[in-house]
Amino acid sequence: MALLLPFFLLILLTIPTTPTTSQTLPQTQTKTMLSLSNLTLSPLWNPTKQPNPCKWSGVLCSTSSSAAVIGISFPPSSVSNPQALSLSCTLSSLQNLDFSNNPINPTSPTLISKCGSLPNLKSLNMSNTSFSGPLPSFTGFPALQSLDLSRNSLSGPIESQFDSLLDIQSLNLSFNVFSGPIPTSLNLGLRELRLSNNNFSGSFPKRLFSCSNLTILDLSFNSLSGFIPDQFTSLSVLNTLLISSNHFSGGIPPSISALKSLSWFGANQNNFTGPIPIGITKNLRTLDLSFNGLSGPLPADLLSPPSLESVDITANALIGLIPQNMSRRLFLVRLGDNRLTGVIPPAVGGLSRLNSLELDDNQLEGAIPTSLRNCANLTLLNFANNSLQGEVPRELGELRLLVVLQLQMNRFNGSIPDELFQLNALVNLNLSRNALTGPIPSRITGLQKLQTLSLEENSLSGSIPTSIGSLNLLLELSLGANELSGDIPLLPVSLSTALNLSSNRFDGPIPQSFYELTNLEVLDISDNGFTGDVPTFLTLMRSLTTLDLSNNNLSGILPTFPSYVRVNHTGNEHLKLSSKGGSIDDHRSGAKRIASLVPVIVVAVLSKITDGRFLAMNSLHRSNINPERAMETVTDPWSKGLVVRHHWSKWGHIASRSHI
Repeated sequence: MALLLPFFLLILLTIPTTPTTSQTLPQTQTKTMLSLSNLTLSPLWNPTKQPNPCKWSGVLCSTSSSAAVIGISFPPSSVSNPQALSLSCTLSSLQNLDFSNNPINPTSPTLISKCGSLPNLKSLNMSNTSFSGPLPSFTGFPALQSLDLSRNSLSGPIESQFDSLLDIQSLNLSFNVFSGPIPTSLNLGLRELRLSNNNFSGSFPKRLFSCSNLTILDLSFNSLSGFIPDQFTSLSVLNTLLISSNHFSGGIPPSISALKSLSWFGANQNNFTGPIPIGITKNLRTLDLSFNGLSGPLPADLLSPPSLESVDITANALIGLIPQNMSRRLFLVRLGDNRLTGVIPPAVGGLSRLNSLELDDNQLEGAIPTSLRNCANLTLLNFANNSLQGEVPRELGELRLLVVLQLQMNRFNGSIPDELFQLNALVNLNLSRNALTGPIPSRITGLQKLQTLSLEENSLSGSIPTSIGSLNLLLELSLGANELSGDIPLLPVSLSTALNLSSNRFDGPIPQSFYELTNLEVLDISDNGFTGDVPTFLTLMRSLTTLDLSNNNLSGILPTFPSYVRVNHTGNEHLKLSSKGGSIDDHRSGAKRIASLVPVIVVAVLSKITDGRFLAMNSLHRSNINPERAMETVTDPWSKGLVVRHHWSKWGHIASRSHI
């Protein structure tokens, strides 16, 4: 992991930092440092409490007899006056200058050009300083080895601005708005090149293959296109290669498999086609090839290398069986949305570190292996939309850290095992679209963190257990298309997204307890046997936007609802409209208007999903983000992304997939 550290930290290790009591700065430097303290808001720079600037936080001085300031790192959000940069530039002894996370105003990077000459400066960090506009010249910094201008709003093409930096080894321009091609005049001695999250276009520059010292190359989140030359054998010390979210096409270069130092390869969200190269994970820790057009069978060795920790090949066209041999270090396996067949290998139960397992949207058959009980660290399990069968294993109840369980759209039968209701960390449970029978267990009260419960389109019978009212965090309850009957108990007042009781055997009047569901947006009780009047309190539910009363035995006069509430009341022979309520034809024409809004609604929902799975996935490919740190998105039970990206709703039939 040392190779992933910003290069300037390596420089700092070579700088003597231990102050001595005999250190006395020249009068000119002391005066400059006192002037800088007047421009700095940090209490760490207080000449009254500490008159020796060499002892201020972030200040480094040489320990020779002729003391001098050789490093300044301003505390975050402590300085905004551009004079601080001008004053710093008068310290000709500086070797390290760090203004990161200090918004300088005015924001023009020409301040750097006006800096004059710092002949000894080796590291300059101006990350997140609010700079905007074109790149300045760096001719005043001939010894510069590390330059960080990331997280600004710098724009325009890169031409000859770096030509004078003959010793540059680490260059970070990520998170700006640079455009045009990647410059071909970059120093061949580069070790780290980060250009992610810009608007660079054109092809993969062949000159990079001459940078034989490269350890980190991050070109992700740009508009690069074309085939990538198969010349990676020249980059023998490359550790990190990120080309995600571009428009690259053709095959994955097989020479990548020969890189013995490569531990992190991200090429997701491109247009790559063809097979996955054999041996590509041989030395990797993290591989992401998701959201491409890759085809062919999974390589037999894909999951087996002992150092492998994370694999994501979601949303391709891969076929064949899931390999039996798997690395014991795997904590993330995403193979969803492909064309994989066969069974889930029992060997998956040997992955004790496994945190996330997603095999959804494939053609897998057979039963869920009971060996999964050994994956005690699982927080996310998604087998949705396959052809899995048999009973839901009771052994899943031993996965006490599970937050998301997605088993919808399979062929599971039998009853819902009581053991599932001891998963007290569970937030999202989806067993819909199976062939489950029997009652909803009363032990459901054990799921106190549950926010989404989807059991629709099964053959569940009996009544809704009264214990469901104790689920105080429940936002969505989907029980439609079952054989439920009896009285509807008090439901959690937390319900806000949707309540779906449609296509069951409920009868009698609409429960008065629905009045408590003041935050509910969608209520569907269609295709039941409800009788009596439509209660007027439904018109007072301030969050309600969709109400489906169709195909019941309701009577009386339909109350007048606010204009923004979409009401479907068809199929109630004895239900009449009030003079203000409009006609059935009016509501049908309203349905046409609603249909015109569907694309907007879908985009809105997909944007939420994108905020979840899509971004959680891509967080593995942001510069300077450790894969394990990115996995906090999955392991945090309250992660918005974790809950949203595994959401199934009857309304709009939006599945658990996030890609579009």
